[in-house]
Amino acid sequence: MQYIKKENINMKIEYRPLTDIYTDYMALSLIDRGLATTRALKISEALRQGDWDGVTTSICNCDNSNFSLLLKIEPRLIYTAFDLVRCNALRERIEQVTGMFWNLGEWHAESVIGDTTF
Repeated sequence: MQYIKKENINMKIEYRPLTDIYTDYMALSLIDRGLATTRALKISEALRQGDWDGVTTSICNCDNSNFSLLLKIEPRLIYTAFDLVRCNALRERIEQVTGMFWNLGEWHAESVIGDTTF
């Protein structure tokens, strides 16, 4: 793990056995923010291919802690995946993590995107 400190900015840059400098930026960003390497790589691969079914499957395959983290750090990704695929399993995961009924209209109406207080 490499830490860079400059002018009160702390950044954690981490390469794991499955990653290096040539790994997809999105995957590295998710990993740097704490998401499991395997999940980050699957999500970014599906994004690169424009495969929103694959993105949704990769999100749903996250364990509870990674799903909660992903909802906190990338709510737009989850919102977009649901908006494009309309997967009930994804809706159920969101409801399980947040403990409240969720629907797309509520996110539109209340501008929940970006709110990381789930």
